[in-house]
Amino acid sequence: QKKEEAEKDAEKAFQAAEAKETAKEWGPAIRAYEDVATRFKDSSFGPKAAEKAEKLKADPEIAKELGAGEAKSACEGLMKKAENYRKNGMIDKAVETWKQVVEKYPDTEWGNEAKGLLAKYKK
Repeated sequence: QKKEEAEKDAEKAFQAAEAKETAKEWGPAIRAYEDVATRFKDSSFGPKAAEKAEKLKADPEIAKELGAGEAKSACEGLMKKAENYRKNGMIDKAVETWKQVVEKYPDTEWGNEAKGLLAKYKK
């Protein structure tokens, strides 16, 4: 009885992970598959979910896309920090922060924006 319920729950969770994968929501799909693999490791879906998570993580295109999402988050945070420094008259700190963006993310929209701001504010 309990094993059957666990199997049904595992199937539901696996299907939810598949839906995220179908929608190309890579990060949430990987996390959902890993969750199924952990919580339902003794079900028939546990090993399948683990395999799916590994397969998605190994895909170079998906890895590139996930990396882009992390870059976006980091850049937005740094640019916000630099803007706060600038607003508060702490231009040196803003310049240092823009330099970080340019060094770490040169070929992104934020890198280009930071280059422009550096040109404007650099002494």
